[in-house]
Amino acid sequence: MFPMEKQQAGDAVLGDGQYAPGCTREYWPGCTHGFANRGDVSIPQVKAGKEGAFKAAVEFFQKHL
Repeated sequence: MFPMEKQQAGDAVLGDGQYAPGCTREYWPGCTHGFANRGDVSIPQVKAGKEGAFKAAVEFFQKHL
């Protein structure tokens, strides 16, 4: 897991989105490993995290490629 205090420290190191192309981190409650999650998609939070992370990745590439 990536505890909240570590998330905040990581965001500060990455510039909180201020550096091009704008690194951002999404948090998906109930998921143990972000977009690479291979969890049980019958759990609504896990399914939302998997689908939301995929959507965010596609939108990032559409914007920056």
